[in-house]
Amino acid sequence: MGVWIRTKNKERLINCKSLYIGIIHFGNGGKGDNGIESYGIYEDEVIGTLGNYNSKEKTLKVLDMIQQYIQSKDNEDMVFQMPQDEKVKV
Repeated sequence: MGVWIRTKNKERLINCKSLYIGIIHFGNGGKGDNGIESYGIYEDEVIGTLGNYNSKEKTLKVLDMIQQYIQSKDNEDMVFQMPQDEKVKV
């Protein structure tokens, strides 16, 4: 069983079996880099992020939302829409 998740940009609908959080770095990658860091939610078998957020807390909140969505459903085929960053309140 998996859950169908539509990516934040709404361009992909993916049957997800396993999700994890990864860190995305923007910048030159050197130590002391002032580049931007964000957190993404990924699926093991899919290349690319399902959605990225500007804090680890927001990203964990979205995983909590997915978990609650799964637990509230009776059927096997369900779709969760990844929320936009500004819609996630921690």
